Amino acid sequence: QKLKKKKNLARSLLFTQHNAKPRSPFVTRPNLHPDAANARYISFKDLDCDGNARLVMNLIEEFTADPAQKSPFWAYFLGKRNPKSGPKPDDLFLIHANINQIRELFEECGDDEAQDLLTWVEEACC
Repeated sequence: QKLKKKKNLARSLLFTQHNAKPRSPFVTRPNLHPDAANARYISFKDLDCDGNARLVMNLIEEFTADPAQKSPFWAYFLGKRNPKSGPKPDDLFLIHANINQIRELFEECGDDEAQDLLTWVEEACC
């Protein structure tokens, strides 16, 4: 009974229509009731966490291709995305585990939209 109430609460907090003006053109997210952030552990429906995590990873690859951003850390990080052995971690896990380094990269590159996307992924999905 309590679980059913929680699911109903989550459904009432999530709206499936997308924002007309998202914070970033990269972000695809539904309109969220202000309390949805507190209920997000109940349902990730319509948040497209995987798609937005892929966008973050694409930006990381783009920025780290610049010789000015080359470092042993980013070679190691991108190597973890496609390991030679063992399970392949998903993009959201890698982002969550390295959020501060990614944020620093986006700040150094001066990309406000990338920072907005990263913040949204962190708050909505991690």
